[in-house]
Amino acid sequence: MEFERPNLMRNLNAQRVTIMMNDGTAFRGYVNIGSSRRLSDFFRKPDVGPFVVIFDAVMGENKESGVYFLNWSHILWIEPNELEDRLNGLDNITLESELV
Repeated sequence: MEFERPNLMRNLNAQRVTIMMNDGTAFRGYVNIGSSRRLSDFFRKPDVGPFVVIFDAVMGENKESGVYFLNWSHILWIEPNELEDRLNGLDNITLESELV
């Protein structure tokens, strides 16, 4: 029996950030802050988990983007880049995904 996989479109509440790691590595990309209104609200949630997922991200001076799971205990600081998004006209990101 064959079945179709539904194609889902989901809007993310993505915030562009720079994340600096303890070893000096910088990541630049997007963090989905979900139902939070602000980045700081998202990071104060008790159920955030041990990792921060950053997507469409570049590491250091690399040009190729990817998805990274960063351990909280190795993060030195996180900086929002809201102004850069407004200048580029990015208010939110739409993600296409398929259910298995």
